[in-house]
Amino acid sequence: MALDSIIAAIEAETKAEIAEIRAAAATGAEKVLQAAREQGEQQAAQELLIARKAAAAERAHLLHQAQLESRRIIAGAQQELVADVLTAVQARLQRMRDDPGYPELFQRLVAEALQALGEEERESATLVVDPRDLGLAQQLGLNIALAAELECWGGAAARSEDGRIVVDNTLAARLEQSKPHLHRLVLELLDDAL
Repeated sequence: MALDSIIAAIEAETKAEIAEIRAAAATGAEKVLQAAREQGEQQAAQELLIARKAAAAERAHLLHQAQLESRRIIAGAQQELVADVLTAVQARLQRMRDDPGYPELFQRLVAEALQALGEEERESATLVVDPRDLGLAQQLGLNIALAAELECWGGAAARSEDGRIVVDNTLAARLEQSKPHLHRLVLELLDDAL
């Protein structure tokens, strides 16, 4: 029986060693699994961070594109409104001759044109008007030559005797000169309204 007890002792010792190996293997496996979990969590966190950065960059890009498009639309609407205002002003100026205040305006435009021509040139100048304004020009009693050569909405031009200096003070010329100011004024009014 001594052999049975030796075998039983070996079996017990083997079972103990197997239990120890299994416990060590389980502990090792748990450590490997824990390390794998931690590495997976770190990788997931890193990928999430990368994805968030990419999403933030895409969001910023889309927002920038939307802002550019918004500015383009607003600028287009502003330009359209400015064009509408200029068209309305032009239509009003084209009918100005029918306004009861036109004779006084015509007189001021003539005076400004002659003054801009200069005192020396004024004495020998020619006042150039639209044929429809010739009667008004004659009523002014100016001691200068008159020429009904313009085709305009109203106003006059003063021309030096040699023709080198011409001061165009017609309504169309005044509108052209005031376009930048009107453009700025309309945009300021829009900004105030918003």
